[in-house]
Amino acid sequence: MTNQIKNFEFKSRDLSLKIAGKEFVIDLSKEGSIAGLLDVGTEAIAKAQELHAIPEVDGTDEDKARQALDTMDKAKDFVFEAVDRILGAGAGDQIFEGRKKDLFDALDLLGFIMQEVKQANADRITQRSSQYANRAQKRAVKKTKKA
Repeated sequence: MTNQIKNFEFKSRDLSLKIAGKEFVIDLSKEGSIAGLLDVGTEAIAKAQELHAIPEVDGTDEDKARQALDTMDKAKDFVFEAVDRILGAGAGDQIFEGRKKDLFDALDLLGFIMQEVKQANADRITQRSSQYANRAQKRAVKKTKKA
């Protein structure tokens, strides 16, 4: 009888994203990375509520107009800081190099990143559950993949 050595290697938890022609990697296994992303999401919701609470500006009230612009600038700064926290220092500048830093483009970018992280984690959970699933559960997973 021959001895066979069994081998185990950890799978990479890196999520590679290509944004505006540049590649970024998020290490989903890094301690605190998921909690940090959840914090960013919670803060983003709070900032969105602030934006929603901006008083309507009709052009006659300078204070309201200044307050609205200030709130939008703070929200834009927050979104770019969040992108840098997730993708690495300077990522927002790299992505928006040669184009205006627009709040709504930055919000779209942050939404994309959060969705991709969510999908990567869901895929990993699905992979694990199908690996240890019984026959009926494996069939159900195959059916959802075909759809």
